[in-house]
Amino acid sequence: MMSHKPIRLGIIGLGHIADYQLSALNYLEGFDLVALCDKDRSKKAKVPGELRFYDNSEQFFNDRLMDVALISVPHSSHLKITKIALDSGVHVLIEKPLVSNSDELTVLSKLDEKFPGRVHSALHASFGAEVEWLLNNEKVIDKLELGQLIGFHCGFYDPYIEEGELKKSVTQLGGSWIDSAINALSVVGKFISPERLTLTNHSRSTIESINCSEIQGMGTYSIQENGKKTGIGVVDTSWVTGKDQKRTQLYYQNGSILLDHSNQSVVHIKSNGESVQLADFSSEHERLTRHYIGLYKSFRNDYLSGRSNYSHSARLHDLMFSFYSSS
Repeated sequence: MMSHKPIRLGIIGLGHIADYQLSALNYLEGFDLVALCDKDRSKKAKVPGELRFYDNSEQFFNDRLMDVALISVPHSSHLKITKIALDSGVHVLIEKPLVSNSDELTVLSKLDEKFPGRVHSALHASFGAEVEWLLNNEKVIDKLELGQLIGFHCGFYDPYIEEGELKKSVTQLGGSWIDSAINALSVVGKFISPERLTLTNHSRSTIESINCSEIQGMGTYSIQENGKKTGIGVVDTSWVTGKDQKRTQLYYQNGSILLDHSNQSVVHIKSNGESVQLADFSSEHERLTRHYIGLYKSFRNDYLSGRSNYSHSARLHDLMFSFYSSS
C-alpha cells in the first residue's frame, strides 16, 4: 500500500517522445497525470479521456493543477518554460538537453540555487534496462574478474539525414552532438564520476546546406583519478551513418562489457574476443518506455526525499558544452 499521495504530473510538449512518457505511466503507481499542454491544438488527440488540455503555457501553470511539470518542449524553449514553472510553485523535470548552451546553463544553475531541490533532469537514456542491470549485478561482474575500468566508447547514431536532407521532424533537435552526447554521457556517468572526465579532443562535421549545428560530433575524454590519467573515452554521434544504433562499450583490464542500448542487452566480451550474453531485455518493454519507467521511479524517490539530480546533470552538460567552447 502506498504511503504517499500520488505526485500530480503535468506534461508540456507533446512531440513523439510524449508517447513513451505517457506509456510508461501505465506501469507505475505514485503518479496522477492531471494535464497536458502543447501550442498545437491538434495534439489534443494524444489526451486520454477527460484529461485537461492546454495550448497556452501560462494558463497551464496558472491553474496550479500539478506538483511537477515534465518539460518536453524543444530545448530552445526549456529555460523560458522552466522560469514560468518555478515561479508558479511547481517542481520541474526537464528533458535532455537541459538548455541549448553554456550561458543558459549558468542561468539555470542560478535558478536551481534560488529554488533548491525543485529542478530535476530527465536523463532517460541512463535508465535503460541494460544499464540498470549492470549497476545492480555487482556480484556477477565481480566473478568475471575484469579488473579496473580503463575506457569507454559510446556510439549514438540516428538516421536523421536522408539523401542530403534533414528530416523535418527533427529540425528542433539542433545537431547530433547536442541531441545525443548528453545521452551517452549520462550512461557513462553511471559508472564514472563526471568529475573524473575532461574533454581533450573533438571533431565536428557540418554540411552548409543543412541547417543544424553538426551532422557528426566526436569527443575524446581523459579519465583521471587523483590527478593522474587512468584511461580514455570516446563519445561518437552522427546523423549520417544510416543507422539507428546506440551502444556503450566499457573497457576493463581483462575484457569489456557491451551495453547494446538499441537491443537492451548486456554482453561480456572476453580478452580473446569471445562474447557471452549476460542479459537480454528485448522482449520486455519497448526501449524508450522502459527508459521512462526507470526515470519516473528514480524521480519519485528523489522528489519524496527532497533531493534533486541537478548538480550531477549540470556537470554532465558542462562536459557536453565544452565541445563547443574548446578550440
